[in-house]
Amino acid sequence: MLAGAVLAALAVLTPLALLGRGGARPVLADPAPAVTAGPPTTVVPPTTAPPVTTAAPPPVETTTTTAPAPPPPPPPDRRVLLVGDSVLLGARADLERALDGWETTIDAEVGRFLGAGVGVLQARRDRAGAAAVIVLGNNYLGSQRQFADQLDDALQALSGVPRVLWLTVAEYDDDQWEVNAAIRAAAARWPNLEVVDWAAAVAGRPGLTGPDGLHLSPAGARALAGLVVQAVGPAPG
Repeated sequence: MLAGAVLAALAVLTPLALLGRGGARPVLADPAPAVTAGPPTTVVPPTTAPPVTTAAPPPVETTTTTAPAPPPPPPPDRRVLLVGDSVLLGARADLERALDGWETTIDAEVGRFLGAGVGVLQARRDRAGAAAVIVLGNNYLGSQRQFADQLDDALQALSGVPRVLWLTVAEYDDDQWEVNAAIRAAAARWPNLEVVDWAAAVAGRPGLTGPDGLHLSPAGARALAGLVVQAVGPAPG
């Protein structure tokens, strides 16, 4: 009974003691709100992706093709065919010396007419590689038409020869001009024909021929050879 009375007295005195002397009641701070724990947070460690390795492409096999070397150029053609009559025969030795470097074939015969010369040109065509030199027309039968036809036959036989050099004849007789006129006219029909004017070279120079005005003196042989060499030109290197 005594214990219960004590407890009741304390219950009355305690609020009064808390008021203090001024009778003011202390203001108590609001209690902190209760923190409700949420679900546990799981921290995921950062993931480092493994480096991506790109495989290098396989080496590309390259094939180097070397073009074949071009064939060497053919050797220059040095073949020259000379066909004529006794006038060419008289200059043969000088021509062989003067045409040094050329592969010359000289076929000359006394009294040869153009008709016979056509057969020689046909038979020896293979020797006319770079050029052919013709000294025919000194023996003339007096028919310009026939001579012109034989000229065409001779040039047909030499078709494909780059250069055909035909010497005019010394006009020792009245009808020799017909021969020269036919030779010059043929140059308009045959583009590979070149006229070498021996008639102009010998005119007014009697020392180049004998008394007949046709056959060559030693000086004439040298002059004719020089004229031919000048027309043919130097041999290719």
